[in-house]
Amino acid sequence: MADREATCEERIAANLAGRLEDFAAYVAVGQDGGTKKQRDAIDIEGKGEEARENALEGWSEYPLGVEVKKVLRVDLSTGGPADWFEVILDTDGQPETIMYVFQDWFDGARRSLSGDEFAAAWAFLSYFSDIE
Repeated sequence: MADREATCEERIAANLAGRLEDFAAYVAVGQDGGTKKQRDAIDIEGKGEEARENALEGWSEYPLGVEVKKVLRVDLSTGGPADWFEVILDTDGQPETIMYVFQDWFDGARRSLSGDEFAAAWAFLSYFSDIE
């Protein structure tokens, strides 16, 4: 039997654990970056200079980007079945993605809208986009 590459579902737990371990090290070298003197004074869980240097290097490389987006959720019905729309808005309040979500007991489905469906949904949902 040929070896296959593990799926993302099979790999996600280990990948998440690694990211969280990285984050803990970065926080240990100084929240908000700290000053170099503050970062140098911190010993990462007794792992020494090499761990500190790796964390300092990682701190400067993470993250690749940061985006702030607003999610607009408009509930249409609840419980057996429930349905709603989720709209991801950019920083200018314009829709990037519209998802329709339909759930019934122990089951659910999501659909991304495009074209005429996207336009029709946004014509209605846009009335709620300014609600805080």
